[in-house]
Amino acid sequence: MRPRQLIALLTVMSAACAKPSEPVRFPPVVVVADYRMPPTVVRGPLRTWWKLASSPVRYGDPMPVRITMYCLRGRTRRGNLVHAGIAAADPRYFPLAQHVDVYVGRKLVGNFLIDDTGGAVTGDKIDLWTADCAEARRFGIRRGLAVRTHGVPQVQLSGGPASAAVKAP
Repeated sequence: MRPRQLIALLTVMSAACAKPSEPVRFPPVVVVADYRMPPTVVRGPLRTWWKLASSPVRYGDPMPVRITMYCLRGRTRRGNLVHAGIAAADPRYFPLAQHVDVYVGRKLVGNFLIDDTGGAVTGDKIDLWTADCAEARRFGIRRGLAVRTHGVPQVQLSGGPASAAVKAP
């Protein structure tokens, strides 16, 4: 490259890298599509989804459920001691050792491990464990959503080492 061409190139590059005095404006763009789809209404599963289901709930699918609480002591179906974060469900739809997020309305109740089953826990019913029997009675039966997840999300504090990972509540 000749010196004169190099100087011209450096001048153009420095002008391109300098901050513009005005914002960059692009001309408007119009997108035209030949094909029009009719409007559709997307609906979630019916309340009786479990009567028609022949396999477990898929990950990420919100399913309407009846939510109750129980306060029994002892061991779960998998042999673990009951503790906070345990739930009982029908293993045909919510397999044992899987996690679900449970919502009542738009409020997240929590992330629970399906670790227990029960004679009265069939179909669309999920039974959450609590240490307080009075709380279980007050909770009653509520309608909500259960979403099968891949486990408890890991939260890492920014700027901290990887060993500073904290489990989300």
